[in-house]
Amino acid sequence: MRPRILVTADKIDGLRCLAEVKESLQTGHLQRLSAELLEKVETESRRPPYVPSSVFPGRDPDQARHGNRDYTVVAAAGERIVDAALAALLTGHARWRDAALEQMESLFDETRWPEWRDKSHSWVAADLRTGQLSEAIALAYDWLCPLLAESQRCWILEGLDRCGVRRYLKSVEEKAWWLDQKTNWQTCVVGGLGIAGMALGEDHPDSERLINLSLGRMRDYLSVYGPEGEFNENVGYASATLSPVVYFSAYRYYNAGVFGHNVLMLGGGKWRPERIAGQRSWPRSSTTRKGASG
Repeated sequence: MRPRILVTADKIDGLRCLAEVKESLQTGHLQRLSAELLEKVETESRRPPYVPSSVFPGRDPDQARHGNRDYTVVAAAGERIVDAALAALLTGHARWRDAALEQMESLFDETRWPEWRDKSHSWVAADLRTGQLSEAIALAYDWLCPLLAESQRCWILEGLDRCGVRRYLKSVEEKAWWLDQKTNWQTCVVGGLGIAGMALGEDHPDSERLINLSLGRMRDYLSVYGPEGEFNENVGYASATLSPVVYFSAYRYYNAGVFGHNVLMLGGGKWRPERIAGQRSWPRSSTTRKGASG
């Protein structure tokens, strides 16, 4: 029964079901967030799908001029898909499903998106962009499933497999450097494809392999955090902590909330739950002069 990643169709103890999420959006801060989401997807739906040459506020014009698949345009495309899919899930409106599918169509079209890889990362078959887009599309697939025809589900699975999963597994076979190096590449690529495996489940033949390739590595990655949340990359990458948080949240839902799968809270080995909480203040303490408050 879908959805089942980060939100469930039916009530499961300890997890958020769709009915509870909808109820929580009726008042207060969450109501405002819901209104902002719908306003955002409405605005986005009136614009053409993102392509590597898209020019928009916040994007380096040189990246657009060279048609690069840089972080900014890939993040925009992925967010557009996830936002529209969430809006469709919450409202049941087919127009938001169609908005997500329109951006996917662009991404699956090799004349518009030749590949899901930054031009500066040509030495590996799959890179950060592969992880970003594979995760976004797979999550959207799970959330959109109740609104999709069988032909649409098959189309998404084929496109994601061709553009994301195949290239990732090719990199795995080639022993890409990021596979076992504890950096944001590992959490984004290996973790992103692991989330894709959880979201696709029995609908994709390699989903179990994607999960198995990621789980041990993502657990080991948690050892990089120090006692106050500091980690092994510079402060500019502090937001990369979101990747393991989303991964293990998805893993908990994938296992239907079974005790023992709430990795971030249970700890184990070198990992302590308070380290993720500490990571929230670490960037501030690393950039604020001693004695100052902020």
